[in-house]
Formats: sequence, C-alpha cells, structure tokens
Amino acid sequence: MATPESATSDILTHHLTAFGNNDLDEIMKDYTEEGVDTRRLFERARGNPQFL
Repeated sequence: MATPESATSDILTHHLTAFGNNDLDEIMKDYTEEGVDTRRLFERARGNPQFL
C-alpha cells in the first residue's frame, strides 16, 4: 500500500512527466469540473490499473 509520501511523489512525477511531454489530456485525467479528483490520484498512486 502506498504511503502518503510515496503517493505524493507518484502524483507529482505523473504531472511533471505529462507536462514535460506537453500531454494535456494526461494531465487533465486528474481533474473534474469540480476540481481535483483525489480518488483518481490516490488510486493511480496505489497502482490500481482501473485508474492508470
């Protein structure tokens, strides 16, 4: 199970990689109209394939 520190690191790495690749679609996967989709961020950091 991911620790809060590793989850934060994984999320930041995801965002920076997507940003570096100019991949707006990938960046936007973590957001909803209401704001940040924290469940998606957490599940992605845990490696849940449904959210990758």
